[in-house]
Amino acid sequence: MILYPSTAGFIADSTEMGQMKRGLHEFGLELEMVVVPDKGAMTGVTVGEAERRGRGAFFIVQIDHANGKSIQHPGEEVRLEAQDQVLLVVRGSRVSAGAIFTAPAQRQRTGRTFFG
Repeated sequence: MILYPSTAGFIADSTEMGQMKRGLHEFGLELEMVVVPDKGAMTGVTVGEAERRGRGAFFIVQIDHANGKSIQHPGEEVRLEAQDQVLLVVRGSRVSAGAIFTAPAQRQRTGRTFFG
């Protein structure tokens, strides 16, 4: 178990969570929780696509959907939905992964046409 929404506050301050965070930090990794915005760059994309866009800056270890369902170790095909809380393991030397999630969706150019 990494985090469940109902226990996140309790666990965040626990001795065990502190030890886990210190252990990750020793390997240059950090935990970061982000919320997928309604119309962000990662809204509606799959876990696999989000991790590819992050170019090694993070990997997704848990998704807490707004409906209360939690998915630990989500597969690459799981879609990120608006208002999902996403727990990331982030390389400590990288720019905040949260910035990638909160960036606005950009229009995609295909040939001579923009979509978005």
